[in-house]
Amino acid sequence: MDIEIDELIIEEDRPSHIARHNVTVSEVAEVVKGDYVFIQENIIVGC
Repeated sequence: MDIEIDELIIEEDRPSHIARHNVTVSEVAEVVKGDYVFIQENIIVGC
């Protein structure tokens, strides 16, 4: 599935929330506009 984002709107209170995750607004914008790879991990416990 492809998703296209034309505009990223970040509300006034979001930069402080984003910063709590050790991420900047610029980094969020970079991920949104760039290519990415999603890797799903399966964790097996008690082998």
